[in-house]
Amino acid sequence: MTITNPTPKQRFQQHKDNIENHRLLIGQNAFDVGVDFSLQEYQRLLSQQSTTFNDAAANHFKITGALEFIQTMRNLGEMPARPTVVDRDNLPAN
Repeated sequence: MTITNPTPKQRFQQHKDNIENHRLLIGQNAFDVGVDFSLQEYQRLLSQQSTTFNDAAANHFKITGALEFIQTMRNLGEMPARPTVVDRDNLPAN
């Protein structure tokens, strides 16, 4: 099946090498350590910029965005499982 207007994730997943290499990358301890320390450093830099309530609120959204980015990156190679179809004709009647 050809997708007319694929999402970036679908384009990434069109090549099995991308998926395999991505899983190898995120499965490494070095990746987790790098992401964790990078996030901590980013939070440290943002905390030094917060002088007002509005700055702190804006930095909260920046950190939330960084966390969403990390989650998206970790799941880039994952394909959602197709739901199984239940044959309703075989279900007992109540």
